[in-house]
Amino acid sequence: MQLAVKNGNFVNSNVRSSLQSNAQHDENFDSAIANILRSTVTEVGGVCMTNKRSLNERVVTTGLMMALVVVMTMIIRVPVPATNGYIHLGDCMIFFSVLLLGWKWGAAAAGIGSALADLFAGYASYAPITLVIKGLMAVVMGLCIDYAIKKGFSKIGLQIMEVSSMIISGLFMVAGYYLYASIISGNFIVPLSSIPMNCIQFGVGVVLAKILAMALTKTPARNLFEYVSAI
Repeated sequence: MQLAVKNGNFVNSNVRSSLQSNAQHDENFDSAIANILRSTVTEVGGVCMTNKRSLNERVVTTGLMMALVVVMTMIIRVPVPATNGYIHLGDCMIFFSVLLLGWKWGAAAAGIGSALADLFAGYASYAPITLVIKGLMAVVMGLCIDYAIKKGFSKIGLQIMEVSSMIISGLFMVAGYYLYASIISGNFIVPLSSIPMNCIQFGVGVVLAKILAMALTKTPARNLFEYVSAI
């Protein structure tokens, strides 16, 4: 009887040891997962920034956004005879690309996607300058947001800067196309007629991009964004 009790104590001791070991393993596993999530998504001020996305993920996402820029640029086109160009909805995806990818990869999606759209739409003469202007447009927007983050803007300030950065980059685009059209036409007056239309174009893009971003930040897709203001 004494031996049985000793054996019973031995079994109970093994069970307790096993349970403690499993609990420790679970705790270590949870801690590891938490660390991975923290390294994948960090929040600076009111902006969530993904910083550990793999190269393959970035390339695939950039390719997807490039395709969306092409589609949105070509789906609705309104010719502007004064400049031999057209206005479109592609700016929406350019703004969205920067929010999703950051300014470096966003610039690639914006510039290449917009240039391809010009080629496909029969505006090949505009493709080279479009590559430059739209790429720099994305850079301007991203650098404005980066500036706000580094300066520690409040959540409201970051949201305001997010929209302001789209407007600033849009004005940059308007100025760029105006100068290009003026130079190639040798006339600085006629291309002025394109300015209101281009302003409407990027204005619509700002609204659509902001609505789309706000909708997706309420879903698990929030963690995919490079810049996401806390809504």
